[in-house]
Order: sequence, then structure tokens, then C-alpha cells
Amino acid sequence: MTALLSYALVSVADAQTFLNWKGTVDELNFWINAATQFIEGKCNRRFANTTHTEYIDGSGSDEAVLKNFPIILITSLQRRTAADNTNSWETIDTDDYWQDTDSGIITKTTAFERRKQNYKVVYSAGYAQIPFDLQYLCLTLIKEASSKIEKLGISSE
Repeated sequence: MTALLSYALVSVADAQTFLNWKGTVDELNFWINAATQFIEGKCNRRFANTTHTEYIDGSGSDEAVLKNFPIILITSLQRRTAADNTNSWETIDTDDYWQDTDSGIITKTTAFERRKQNYKVVYSAGYAQIPFDLQYLCLTLIKEASSKIEKLGISSE
């Protein structure tokens, strides 16, 4: 049985209604998951509210852009303390940075020191309610893909 992804862009109930779905829930879960992963892959981000751990390269700038947004909460921002790539981290005080929640940009009071994967951010980002345009895109992809399979006469693999 195909389980629906926890971060799926549409619910089974909404998909059943929109698509007038006659197949099984298992088949619909497959299509919702496929469309969700396709859209998120093309956009290179997760849209549903999810917790992330992201490693950031220090650029010498005072800004860093997180992959996922809008930011809901930054749990921690840490700087690597060791010169090598060991797992040794120091927490940066919340007074030393701020965030633009809509764009996913963190701005520090000092520059992000130049070094590969020098910073680690643990944060929650995404939408509690997926925007309707994304839901519509997901449902439209499912409708187009599933109807092409149906026209070919393929019912299962």
C-alpha cells in the first residue's frame, strides 16, 4: 500500500472531489506523491510546514538564504568551531541575527565567516495551508498524467 506523504500538496479528499476519482485510494496516493515530489523537485524546496536542518557555506556576507521558506521558527543557528570538518558547534545568540520570514534570509550583525558548510541552521518553514495555486497545479498534473495512462489502456503494473 502506498502511504500519502506527510508533506503532500493536496489531501486525498480534495483530489477525489476535484478529479472525480474512480480508482483506489492507494492509486490516488501514488499520483499525489508523484506530483508533490515533481513540483518540489522543480522548485527545489518543500512547501508544507516541515522541520529542516540545513548546512550553509559562509560567504563573507552578512546574509544567508535558506532553501525553504517562509520561515516559521529558527530553532538554532550554529557556527562550526573546528577548522576541520568535525561535528563541533557553537550556538549563535539570537541577538546576533534576524530573519526575513517571507524570503528565508538570515542577516547576521557580523559576516558569515568564509568556509564550506560552516553554519548549521535548524528551523521550521513552509505553509500550514498549502496555497491554492500550488494545490491546483498538483491536481492538474495528476489529472493530465493519470488521463494519459488511462488512454493508453494501462490499469496497473
